[in-house]
Amino acid sequence: MNTISRPDGHSAGYRDACVELKGRLRSGEPARVEDLLAGNPNLAGDHNAVLELILAEVATRSELGEKPSVDEWEHRISLLIPDAERRISIQNLLVSEMVTLSESSGAEGALDRDGHTPMTRIGKYQILEEIGRGGMGIVYKARQTNLNRIVALKMILTGEHADRHERGRLRKEAEATATLDHPNIVKIFDIGEHEGMPYLEMEFVSGGNLTRMLRSMPQPIRWAARLTETLARAIHVAHERGIVHRDLNPSNILMTTDGIPKITDFGLAKFLLSDAGLSQNGMLLGTPPYMAPEQVSGGKEVGPGTDVYAIGVMLYEMLTGAPPFRGLTPMETLCQVMEGEVVPPSRLRHGLPIDIETICLKCLARSPGQRYDDAEELAEDLRRFQNREAIRARRTPRLRRAAQWARREPLAAGFLGLSFLLLLTLLVVAGGYSIYLHETRGELQKQMENIYSHGWMSRQAKAKADRDDKEAKRQRYDAQLSRAYDHEQRNEPEVAIEIFDVLKQNLPENTGFEFGYVDSLIHRSEFLLSGGPGRRGAVDCATVSGDGRTVASGDRNGRVFLWDVPSQASTPYMVEGGRYPIREVALASDATGKAVAIAAVSLGEDKTSTLSIWDESKPSSPWTFRDRLEDTAELAFSLDGKLLALRCRPAPESTWETRFYKFADQEWSEDAAATRQGVTSQRFAPGANLLALGTESGTVVVIDLDANRGDVFSAPKSTRPVALAFSSDRTRIAAGCEDRSIVVWDLASRRVTAELNTPDGPPKFLGFCNGDKSLVVSEGDTTLAVHSLRSPSARRVLPTRGSAAIALSRRGDRLAVGGDEEPVSLWNLEAASDDPQSLGKLPGAKRLIFSPDGQFLFMTFHDPLIRVWRMAKAPHPWRKLAGHSKEAWAVAFSRDGKILASGADDLMIKLWDVATGDELAAVAAHSATVAGLAFSPVSDELASVGLDGAVKLWSLSRDSSKPAAATLKLSQVLREPKQSQLRCVAYSSNGSLLAASGLDPEIHVWDAASREPLHKIKNAHRKMITALAYSPTNPRQLASASCDAEIKIWDMDSGDRIATSQTNGALMALAYSPSGHRLATSGQPRLIASWDTTNRNPLDDIIGHPDAVRSIAFSTDGQTVATGCDDGKIRLCDQETNQVVLILDGHHARINSVTFSPDGYTLASCSHSGEVFLWNARRPEEGPGPPSAGRLTRGERRTGPRGQAETAPRR
Repeated sequence: MNTISRPDGHSAGYRDACVELKGRLRSGEPARVEDLLAGNPNLAGDHNAVLELILAEVATRSELGEKPSVDEWEHRISLLIPDAERRISIQNLLVSEMVTLSESSGAEGALDRDGHTPMTRIGKYQILEEIGRGGMGIVYKARQTNLNRIVALKMILTGEHADRHERGRLRKEAEATATLDHPNIVKIFDIGEHEGMPYLEMEFVSGGNLTRMLRSMPQPIRWAARLTETLARAIHVAHERGIVHRDLNPSNILMTTDGIPKITDFGLAKFLLSDAGLSQNGMLLGTPPYMAPEQVSGGKEVGPGTDVYAIGVMLYEMLTGAPPFRGLTPMETLCQVMEGEVVPPSRLRHGLPIDIETICLKCLARSPGQRYDDAEELAEDLRRFQNREAIRARRTPRLRRAAQWARREPLAAGFLGLSFLLLLTLLVVAGGYSIYLHETRGELQKQMENIYSHGWMSRQAKAKADRDDKEAKRQRYDAQLSRAYDHEQRNEPEVAIEIFDVLKQNLPENTGFEFGYVDSLIHRSEFLLSGGPGRRGAVDCATVSGDGRTVASGDRNGRVFLWDVPSQASTPYMVEGGRYPIREVALASDATGKAVAIAAVSLGEDKTSTLSIWDESKPSSPWTFRDRLEDTAELAFSLDGKLLALRCRPAPESTWETRFYKFADQEWSEDAAATRQGVTSQRFAPGANLLALGTESGTVVVIDLDANRGDVFSAPKSTRPVALAFSSDRTRIAAGCEDRSIVVWDLASRRVTAELNTPDGPPKFLGFCNGDKSLVVSEGDTTLAVHSLRSPSARRVLPTRGSAAIALSRRGDRLAVGGDEEPVSLWNLEAASDDPQSLGKLPGAKRLIFSPDGQFLFMTFHDPLIRVWRMAKAPHPWRKLAGHSKEAWAVAFSRDGKILASGADDLMIKLWDVATGDELAAVAAHSATVAGLAFSPVSDELASVGLDGAVKLWSLSRDSSKPAAATLKLSQVLREPKQSQLRCVAYSSNGSLLAASGLDPEIHVWDAASREPLHKIKNAHRKMITALAYSPTNPRQLASASCDAEIKIWDMDSGDRIATSQTNGALMALAYSPSGHRLATSGQPRLIASWDTTNRNPLDDIIGHPDAVRSIAFSTDGQTVATGCDDGKIRLCDQETNQVVLILDGHHARINSVTFSPDGYTLASCSHSGEVFLWNARRPEEGPGPPSAGRLTRGERRTGPRGQAETAPRR
């Protein structure tokens, strides 16, 4: 016999509590579950014990005739069971139990359903109690008196009314059960009839049924497996006898007190007893939740598989706490059995082993053929599970389950299929679109990568293009500067200046010493006012301000410019409707000579005339007067700048007239009432507020603008005056007339002081000269003569072939004349010679104007330029000093650059004034050649070395009261003479260290402050050391060059060598760039080799030297490299392009040393012939006064020799 014990930890305590509760209720005491729990607190936390007590109370109270309501128990259970889910399960079980009890009468003496008094004895059976009642029958606990044993009696309630079918079923059950002898099947002892009511005597099982044990709660997994295995083996015995139970359910499984399950109700239970009232008499053969689908359909497939299905339902219920299908009504449950899908137990109970779930679901397969073949096979799989062996059952494939469901539910399957198809279509579309998006994204990403790549490549290409453009621009700069220099060397200054002027408009970012030197060289006599890039017409007219610092010009394109002469900057002045050529311009100056107002008149082919007047500070806001004029002539301001006179002819048939415009109340307006008719010429007196007008009547009217009074001067022959001139002292006026006569009047006495004749034609130009003692006259178109006013017959004709443009200085001492086919000629009228000075080579001067002080001549030709000629030519930027009597070997600038020291074979050190070139001092310094010099960068200390082996320190003293005086005094000898020759010496950039070396390849290093030796680096090179140089950025780093063709860099803290570089020949010179990033060497290889000191990589060489290079120097801005070559020439090289730009000629022997001044404006050199030269890049002051930075306009650049461009705001 199989015994199934529950491993749930229940003790016998709750059984005692149930017995106590029943006894107290039967004794009449109103005991309740709550009373028992109050006395047994341990049971209150055990839900199983609470459920047993509730069921005991319900059953006992029902026996006693009480009918507890469902509402009462719902309230009480909510207090007893705090867990909501557990509470609901207990409530459902209790409702089922109360329904069953209500259908039976448990109270003694109560009437049965038919109104009869309950029986106490049935034949040989004494009725002890009713233990169960159904809709069709009743079960009693009875004692069989003849055998004195407890049995169970089943009786049909209908008794005599029981039809033949019911009686037959009862007998059939008895016969079927009687053939089964199995410890887990309830035995049938006898079958009989009492008073017409058939009964069945059965084995009494005292433990109740399985339903009460399960209590709608999940059970321990292994207990459920053992119980199910036992039931399967028991029912297999019935199956072997050809018996199918067809109503296996927990209510038909009785449990002994020892936990032994017994199967009962073979055939009638479905009629006599029904769990929760679900058995239907005569209609259904089974209990709905436990019926197999073939039972529900009434098919012929009912067989052993039907019982296997029911066992699977019970196993499912034990595992999850509920059967797989349970509706609100039996019919709903049956529909679920036929149509529903079993929810896998693992979804309802977490952690359920997959094997037990597989066994359970195989039992519940909808088709009998998919279940276990027999119950024994089921039992064996359950045994294997318990023994942890591999089970034989396999889960139904999902595809098969889906197909089965589709056959059962075609409509839902069709809808699901359609949904799946739509979903699949959607997924395909979405997948395709996703692929499209992915590909598009890939393409976009690829394009972005290409764009980034192209962007990077574009940036790289742009950077390269910028570098190439910068390099090309630099190379053009080098080439153009070299061209300008070459033209100057060939005595073609105009071409050189024009090339240089174009070059200035497109300068690179930095210019070097070479630019300043060429600038100084070609502009000694002449410079240009060009106005920069842009289309400009030829300058037709120009005038100069009273201080000579400002020039106004008008061109053929109708544009007016105001030029600041010192800075060469221009400001455009807007002409309204400015498309006609400018005929005349005028400037008004204040008392200091500064320009304050500008006037210009334009005249078009259609005779449209525009007169514009500007305030000098408002170039875009002119006063404009428009008219129609046939022609215009002189335009000029009065001395005070408040009156403007314009001589013009309104129409072809009209006479010339002078119109006046006055400035009053901050406005310019035309004074029509003051207009003078019939004016043949006009002239303002220089330095006075006087205006002279020649008239058609042959008179000259002189108007005193201050006194507002006019005097009339009449010529003896009454002929029209066509030219007028005031004497420099404004006491006389001269008039040249059409009849070839000149009349001179005294303004005070109004009498004629002189009359002259011009035999070669009517005078076109008049001017007082030679201290107002003579008149210079242009007679007709070809003759230029000087007439003496003291001897009217004295006439000196100046040699010229034409006088298209004439200018006389205000002092009357210089005369400039330009012809159509001749260059401009300049006469010194105070000199006796008639030979003029030729100003350049350009013919066709259009307008000539002297500055008020006579120091500059402004010239216009048929081009957009204004050429400015200096009367006093600036000195040449190259200066030769007195030098030495023997070979000069070294030059060095003092720290302020004002003094130059030189040393030579004559054993002397000489000091030179850099500004004047004068010799300041000469000292016998060494007993052999002075080979090297170096000034301290922090003091007036000079170090010298000689071939006598001595190192000497000299103190430089200056006399502030005598700037041209300086002395050199020996302060200390660091190394005594008569030792190995020394050839080079160098100070560190901070002046703390001094190094020297020479014939013996060893380097001596001293502390400059304490004069103590620090290092003596022996065998520094294999041959003579020719050059030393400290890094400008690292004063503890020294470079040395030697005849062994090696460069070495030394750490002065330790005296150790840092790096070595090899060249192709003996080295003679060495130099660092100011930034310290470039180290250059020169010597026998005839080129300049360089290294990048940051990575020690070689840089491009500078070539172009025909012989050995003995000296090298960087300018202070690092832009220019100067080299001294054995061919006696200095070459200026562009360090960016590594090209030779200029070749400076002048020395007559090889160059031994070159060096730049600290300010970068002067280059000093010395040669083997003893010559010492200064090459000056400082630009001479251009203009009549000192340069005025405030007069620069925005966008104009002034570039000095150090390449620093200055920009000043617009005025």
